[in-house]
Amino acid sequence: MVIAMLCYSRTHHANKIQKLFAIYLKFCGLSAKAFDTLHALAIMMSHKWTADHVVKMSEASMKEVTRQMQVYPWLISYDNINIPFRVFSQRLNNKDTFGSGAAATVYIKRHAKPLTADINRELQACRAVGIKNPLSALDILDIGQKAELRIRDHTIYHILQFLLDAPEFALHSYQHRDDTLLCPPNPVHALPHGPEHVTLQYLLGSLNIPEVSYADNEWLVDQWLHQLGIDTPEARQQLSQNKVITWVGD
Repeated sequence: MVIAMLCYSRTHHANKIQKLFAIYLKFCGLSAKAFDTLHALAIMMSHKWTADHVVKMSEASMKEVTRQMQVYPWLISYDNINIPFRVFSQRLNNKDTFGSGAAATVYIKRHAKPLTADINRELQACRAVGIKNPLSALDILDIGQKAELRIRDHTIYHILQFLLDAPEFALHSYQHRDDTLLCPPNPVHALPHGPEHVTLQYLLGSLNIPEVSYADNEWLVDQWLHQLGIDTPEARQQLSQNKVITWVGD
């Protein structure tokens, strides 16, 4: 660290460690005054440099998520956030505030099965059939009984795991630890796993709009579509006719 500080003092182009600290501490909520102090000690970049590059990172990330959304299926989750805004020199027009807003995340599964072009019409037709033929209490009970055998095996193993994982049991010293009875049951529908199946997550820009009413939720959806570049009537009409999107909220 001393060598990095000395190099940075000679030339600001020797700044890889300083950049790393600046971005990390920015997202930890470090104050501007602390930034200036650490920058003067050649430990990190200045507050202005960090703020400018966080904006560039956000813009690049937004361009990336809009490109991914054109190719892969996606969904959005959002919820309320509370952020305390602190000040270190309080005056009548400069006081601590507590902001309430909303934050959203876009999830993209690159290896999910693409939806067909007419999925929207198929969903509407399926809903129309479901409205005319609603499930009765007896239907729901029958579905539960059919799934009970699969659920029972996994429930038993889930309870067994609590016992096997207990430190007092010391599974590594148990002579029958390799018995097939202690193996997990076969999955019903196993999800694919591995680096190529990792779900991509993109944070959208948080908004100073708390989701406290239907009107607020409509406003939030409108603002996030605007962030994603879906803000013309033509683009929204195409989205509503050709896509099925899951919005996960309250």
